[in-house]
Amino acid sequence: ALNVLMAMDIISKEKKEITWKGLPSNTHHDIEMLQRERAHRMAEVQRKRDCLQELLVQNVCFRNLMRRNRNREVMEAVERDTTTNSSSSRGGGGVGGGDNHHHHHQQHPHHHHPS
Repeated sequence: ALNVLMAMDIISKEKKEITWKGLPSNTHHDIEMLQRERAHRMAEVQRKRDCLQELLVQNVCFRNLMRRNRNREVMEAVERDTTTNSSSSRGGGGVGGGDNHHHHHQQHPHHHHPS
């Protein structure tokens, strides 16, 4: 690594003594360019961080909406079942006057069906 610095005329070496000569003149330009590049990259990271934050907020909102819709579907299904059961328990109402048996496939509590 010392030979690279010597080749760039940043240091000089005589026997065991190393002398600092200074950075080449264009290094200041390079530093400014790198600082601009760094500022640009940091702004880009901040912009992406803000976008990620917005996506996370949207994700939470969508999850809440999905949960609310699922709960609404469950409640509507329960209301339908309750309405169906209460109307069938009143008697009558069968179309065609035949027997009024409803063939619901209900699971027996002791039978286990894997899902």
